[in-house]
Amino acid sequence: MSPVKNHLTYLRLKLFSLKKLLVLLLLFIAPTLLAQNENTSFSMLDFGVYGGINFAEVSEVGGAFNIEWKTNITSKLDLRLSLGYYKSIESVDYRVLSSGEATIDSMTFFIADSYDVTHWEYDVLPISLGLQYVFKNKIISPYLLFDGSFNLINLNIVRTGGESRSYPTYEEIPDEYKGPYVEIIANNFFGASIGMGVLYNIKKNLDLDFRYLFKYSSEIINSHQFLIGVTF
Repeated sequence: MSPVKNHLTYLRLKLFSLKKLLVLLLLFIAPTLLAQNENTSFSMLDFGVYGGINFAEVSEVGGAFNIEWKTNITSKLDLRLSLGYYKSIESVDYRVLSSGEATIDSMTFFIADSYDVTHWEYDVLPISLGLQYVFKNKIISPYLLFDGSFNLINLNIVRTGGESRSYPTYEEIPDEYKGPYVEIIANNFFGASIGMGVLYNIKKNLDLDFRYLFKYSSEIINSHQFLIGVTF
């Protein structure tokens, strides 16, 4: 099976799993929301800045950055809006064979190209909205979070090697170079994140935040993030 067909099958399986994940998360969060009746909503606004790493089982490590605004729904439940960036690097291994036509000084000739693809590099800009439930304590406050996101994406296909041969007629090109090749194109996508973290209070209105996220994608590989940030 070609790399393109393998990738499309992989995406269908991920989308089906994402639907199941969202249903389970809604079942978990709904009782919590209904049970909250404490304090006035939206009485505070926090700002946070985060940096860290992004990685997956079949990828190399990329960077991650995030800025976040947070306001309270209740004393323990916060609404989060965040903007960010992360790089996800997926390791792949396949060869591309293609053919084309070129003209130089009114002379037309035909070309057979080959190269190896080693990585797909995704630059992702997520816009996220979610919830954070904090188990508040005086110094150390653990929390759970969930969000959904719309992700702008740019794909860079990393190639290595490469060989090009020219032929006077198309018929002379070897048959394996003549088949249609569909390049992988990554589209903007929806995703979801679940995670946990710990807030360490440094002083009033200033916390150090240690966070782990599992990022589920409908278009590219799932990934893990470890972030460190400050909120104030």
